[in-house]
Amino acid sequence: MIEFDHDDLRFQRFGPSRWIGAGRSRMQSLTLAPERRAIRRQLRESCPEAPGVYGMIDRSGELIYVGKAKSLRARLLSYFAAGNDDQKSIRIGGRAVRLVWERVSHEFAALVRELELIRRFRPRCNVQGQPGRLRRGFLCVGRAPAPRVFLSATTPSSAERCYGPLLVGRGMRRAVERLNTVFGLRDCADDTPMQFADQSLLIEASGTALCPRHEFGLCLGPCAGLCNRREYYDAVRGAVAFIEGRSQEVLETLEAEMRQAAADRRFERASLLRDTVRDLTMVQRQVMHIMAVREWAFVYCPPASSKRQTWYLIRHGMPVAAVARPRSVEQARHVQTLIAKWLVDAESPGPSIDRESLPYVVFVARWFHFRPEERLNTITASAALEYCQAQITGEHAGRQQA
Repeated sequence: MIEFDHDDLRFQRFGPSRWIGAGRSRMQSLTLAPERRAIRRQLRESCPEAPGVYGMIDRSGELIYVGKAKSLRARLLSYFAAGNDDQKSIRIGGRAVRLVWERVSHEFAALVRELELIRRFRPRCNVQGQPGRLRRGFLCVGRAPAPRVFLSATTPSSAERCYGPLLVGRGMRRAVERLNTVFGLRDCADDTPMQFADQSLLIEASGTALCPRHEFGLCLGPCAGLCNRREYYDAVRGAVAFIEGRSQEVLETLEAEMRQAAADRRFERASLLRDTVRDLTMVQRQVMHIMAVREWAFVYCPPASSKRQTWYLIRHGMPVAAVARPRSVEQARHVQTLIAKWLVDAESPGPSIDRESLPYVVFVARWFHFRPEERLNTITASAALEYCQAQITGEHAGRQQA
């Protein structure tokens, strides 16, 4: 096993981490033998049974794949196992002539590091985590005179409220259409003239909507004086309350209608209502995740695979730093200063989540959503500061007794 430092190859090193420190573990490399049996022997002798990230280099020196593992040895051995029938891993392993890896302290760090490296190097064989592969945008609620819900790639001045950025695809666009329909909001262009019923004393209402949505019961018809301003804004407030998770009334109504339609053997209607419930639930969950995660501020202290435990500082749902749990006065003072500054930043209003930060916020949210038991391994910033102070005080007390 040798340190990876070959000037003749395009890929040189993983480089420092923005999220989990400069990487205290040195990246290591292994040139692969020509046959699988020999490769497995190399990995058993050289690769550690520890969490980490790994990369595969092809003959041209290009980094073609980045992955993470709870156990580097077990994961890399699986690529070259005799009974492996995973076509993707066979294809990637067959193109690799060199492996590189980097140990980390915990699976959480491996996942963060993997995402960072994929976004940095954009390996051709990675699909998940690639920049630009998933479209992101904002769910917006417009301004007067007749707000509507719409999607935008940015936060436009025409919006009263913006949520996101969110993952925007065909399903999200369909869900926004259904959101406007369920609450009776218009979906026409912003420059469409509006005339509410309570304006008819000044402006004669036409009484005929500019599109057929009102006739089908899909819009309150604010363009033709078919509703008054209060009625329309009550619907807007209902939509906002649903989006923010403060009201479930519309879902309960739709689910009751769906069950009744199924009982009446109107299966097409029941199917439409089922899909509407699914899409609206997806919108609400995405928005609530972003809103909730932005309030997160704590220190994550997962059990270490070695004697050295790492603390991950989470602020506004983002991993902002990683530090070793202090074991000396000097370390305690350093961590105390770092956390004190982080605590001030964490109590300030959360910044807008930009496109670069969103994948990490989503990752943190998913990590604790699918592993709720890991919340038991978190402590508040105040508790972390108290631990540091105890380290300092205890050391001073020991010196005085000596």
